[in-house]
Amino acid sequence: MRILTVSQLFYPDTVGGSERVLYEQSRGLVRRGHQVTVLVQRARPELADEEMIDGIRVLRYGHPGKRFWLGASMMDLTAGVAAARRVLQEPAFDIAVLHHPSPAHAFFKAAGTNAPPALYVFHASVYRELLHQKKERKRPVTQSVFGSIIGAVATPLLLRRIREMERGAIARSQRVVVLSDFSKQVVQETYHVPDQAIIKIPGGVDLETYRPHPSVRSLRQQLHLPDDRKIFLTIRRLVPRMGIEELLYASAQLFRSATQFQLYIGGTGPERERLQTLSKKLGIQRFVTFLGFVKPRELPDYYAAADLFILPTVAFEGFGIATLEALASGTPVLGTPVGASPEIIGPLDQRLLTRDATAEGIAEGMQTFLAMSPQERESLRRASRALAETTYPWSRSLDLLENTLLLLKETT
Repeated sequence: MRILTVSQLFYPDTVGGSERVLYEQSRGLVRRGHQVTVLVQRARPELADEEMIDGIRVLRYGHPGKRFWLGASMMDLTAGVAAARRVLQEPAFDIAVLHHPSPAHAFFKAAGTNAPPALYVFHASVYRELLHQKKERKRPVTQSVFGSIIGAVATPLLLRRIREMERGAIARSQRVVVLSDFSKQVVQETYHVPDQAIIKIPGGVDLETYRPHPSVRSLRQQLHLPDDRKIFLTIRRLVPRMGIEELLYASAQLFRSATQFQLYIGGTGPERERLQTLSKKLGIQRFVTFLGFVKPRELPDYYAAADLFILPTVAFEGFGIATLEALASGTPVLGTPVGASPEIIGPLDQRLLTRDATAEGIAEGMQTFLAMSPQERESLRRASRALAETTYPWSRSLDLLENTLLLLKETT
């Protein structure tokens, strides 16, 4: 098949869950003999217009230096339509795989009535997440200075526009892929998509890259991590819904009775400075380390060196690629009962699901883990790896995706 994939994000241009899913799907389809072209917004000015990455033809467009509002501007949308028109003039594609509402909207606008059959991959509702951020956190959805000035006027218009694009992309696609039962619920509640139009294809994990290390002690020495206490790790984008604030409060509660662990927080985002200030205010800065951006080649070592990975999400965890990467590394994951986390973590051990997403609930979960015997923790490490191997290899996800694409091609 000749497959055209349209997205806003792509790994390794940027690092995140949805771009990793897109990359692994595309790489896997190429290995199975399909031709994959990815049309994506340019993430950095120095990236080439066209290049081959692991057999994937990657085409980039847009000017990142001129962006505003959510990292994308009307110029990106206009450029996306023009770029899609150019690529659609090539020999016909058998099918289109669409990620994210804005690029999908540009694709349909460019294709008109001649669009190939389309599969929309629903990672999350951008509209719902922005609405949650606006209502619950009282923070502007725009981050730039320009956006802050006009945010009061622009935000309602932006939300409406995002909703229109997301609804339109889903409605015009022949099928919608979700990664979890939670995401299926979200897409049905928000856009009333019928059951028969939705296909669940969970993400996966690279079992060779992410695996237990034979010597955790030597690995910790290599990473300059202490060996005299438990290592708790989280890798998150530092925005409110990821729950890092709640995790810091939970850590402060736990440090009142126990100091036998060190918390490492990897990731970047607009909340970093505020969260670092909070850790000082709580008096726990000696026990909390902000790692900043962790390079992809370093991630497997950090996962494998940790005793526990913590996913403190307070809203909208559509799937959780980081959860799978930690489990494949033999590291148990403590998660809040939010989004898809119960689907992944629940079968492993219910004790690894906190009672809620509050600081108190997270602190109780951390304490429960610390109270486990060495034998229990070692058993959890083995079970974590086994769950990743049996349930989440990329080969299983790719089987489902390939069969879906072939069926869609044959029936439309």
